[in-house]
Formats: sequence, structure tokens, C-alpha cells
Amino acid sequence: MGLLMNHRNEAITLWRQAGQDVFNKATYDSPVTFQGRYQESENVYMDEMGRELVSNTAIFVELELKVGDWVALGTHADTSPVATARQIKRVNQLRFVSQSADVYKGLLD
Repeated sequence: MGLLMNHRNEAITLWRQAGQDVFNKATYDSPVTFQGRYQESENVYMDEMGRELVSNTAIFVELELKVGDWVALGTHADTSPVATARQIKRVNQLRFVSQSADVYKGLLD
């Protein structure tokens, strides 16, 4: 895993869901940009309903991720997710003895 995290050279912007406005439209915290690994790879996972789904993209970061948040490659200042943003559908926390920090793997829609 050390090799994977050594290659976290992509800028990724994260929009965390903050709640909903009076029209039940999602609102977001200010975007946060950080370095991570953005990887096109097929990952099979189960959703909350027990359905088997496939994600074609995974991100690996040291910042805690949450299902329902949005991410996009690059640095963005928009207050809402940009058109190219993708929603995080599943998060796995990975722990390694050789790593000083936990790694989060986010599967995107």
C-alpha cells in the first residue's frame, strides 16, 4: 500500500453535504482540495439494500470520506459540486502497520 499512497499526486476536491435548504435541495460545506490517488478500476460492492453494484473509479486518500459526499478531479472553488463531480457510494477504511495514518478508499458512482 505504501507504493499506492506514494502516487497520490492528483488534486481532488471534496464537497461534504451539510444539510438541505428550505426547498429540500442539498447544501454543502466549503470545498476542500487535497492530494490523493484517483484510479480507474472496477470494484464490486454491496449497497445498504444488499444489491451488488459496480464502481469504475476508486480514490485513495488520508482524509476521512463519507457516503453521499461528492468529489471531482482538480481544484475547484464552486460552492456546489461541479458537473464532473461524482458521488461517493461506498467507503472502506484501510489500516496498515507501515502507514502512520489511515487510508480511506472511496468508490464513486
